[in-house]
Amino acid sequence: MSIKIYIRFSTIAFLFCNITVAQDSHFSQYDHSPLTINPALTAVDKNLHIVAHHKEQWRSLKGYRTDELSFEMRFDPTSWIKVKNRTAVYKKKKQKGLALGVSLFSDKAGDGNMKRISGTFALAYHLLLDENNRISAGVLASSKRSSIDPSGLRFNSQYDYAGVYDQFSLSGETYQTSSISYNDYSAGICYSFGSENKYMESNDNKSLKVGVAFDHLSRPEQSYISTIHSKSYMKYTLHAQTLLGIKNSSVSVGASVISMFQGPQSEVTMGMLLKYRMKDESKYTGIKKGAAVSLGCSYRFRDALIPYLQYELARYAIGISYDVNLSGLKKATTGRGGIEVTLRFFNPVPYLFQKKAGASFL
Repeated sequence: MSIKIYIRFSTIAFLFCNITVAQDSHFSQYDHSPLTINPALTAVDKNLHIVAHHKEQWRSLKGYRTDELSFEMRFDPTSWIKVKNRTAVYKKKKQKGLALGVSLFSDKAGDGNMKRISGTFALAYHLLLDENNRISAGVLASSKRSSIDPSGLRFNSQYDYAGVYDQFSLSGETYQTSSISYNDYSAGICYSFGSENKYMESNDNKSLKVGVAFDHLSRPEQSYISTIHSKSYMKYTLHAQTLLGIKNSSVSVGASVISMFQGPQSEVTMGMLLKYRMKDESKYTGIKKGAAVSLGCSYRFRDALIPYLQYELARYAIGISYDVNLSGLKKATTGRGGIEVTLRFFNPVPYLFQKKAGASFL
C-alpha cells in the first residue's frame, strides 16, 4: 500500500510540473497575499504593506515549500490635516489612488525537485466613488523560471510485477529541457466598501471587498516532454471578504470566501474569524501601541481544515495557520498538512482613531 501511495504522489508531482491537471501554488492565508489573488488588491487598504510569507505542505511526502516577499504602496496616499477641535479632515485633492506592488516568489515541490522562481510587478488604480465606496482595477506582469530534476521521478513502468522498483529501468519519457522561462500576465477588478467608527468606543465600522481576477492571460506553454505541448489553463478567481464591528464592544466578526477555477480543477475555501481589539493607539503621541488578536478557521472543500491565529501590534503583525489534511491523502500523511507563517508591516495604524469625512478602508 505504501508503494502505491508513493507512486501516486510522484505522478501528481510530475503532472504538476507539466501543468496538465494541476492548479497554481497558493497560500492558505490568501488575504495576506493579495498579489497572488488579484492585482486590483494592490495597496487597496494600506498606504504601505510589506509581507513575508512561508508555507510547508506535506513535508513527510517531500511536498511543497513556498515563500513570498511582497511590497505594496500607493504613489500618492490620502492625507490628513488638523482642523481646530477636530482630529483630522480628509484632503480630497489627493485622491489619485495609483498603487504599485512587487514580489518575489519561490516554490519547490515533489520528488522531481520541481522549482519555480518568479518576480512580479503589479499596478493598480483605486477610484474613490464617495467617502465609503471604491472601485479598483489592476494588471500584473511576471517573469518566471521553472526547473525539474527527472532523476527523482518514478513511474509504474519502472516497477516489476512484485512491486520492486528498478532504478536502472527506463521510464520511457523523453525530456526536451529541464528548465523553462516565460512571462505571464494577470488582470482584475475589485469593489470595496468601508465605513469608520462614529466614535472610538462604538466599534460600528464595516468593510467589504469583492473582486474577480483572470490569470495566465497569455497561456504560456510549460512542458518538459518533447512529445507534449501543454499550455497553461487560464485561471479565474472570485473572492469576497468582510469585517463587521460588533457595536459597543471590542470584538469584530469577519468572513471570507475564495473560489478558483483552472481548467478541470476548482477550489473553494471559506472562513470565519473573531478579532478582539485589546487596546487603541495613542491619538497624538503614539506612545501607547494599539494591539489586536484574531482567531479563525477556514475550510478548503474536500481538502483541509485550517485554524488560524494572528497578533497585531501597532504597524506589525504575525499570523500562523496549519492545514489539517482531510482528503484521501491523509492515509499517507496521517492527517498532517502544512504550517504557514506570515510577517507583516503596514501603514497606517488600524488602531489610531481618527474620525474623518472620508474613509481609510482599513
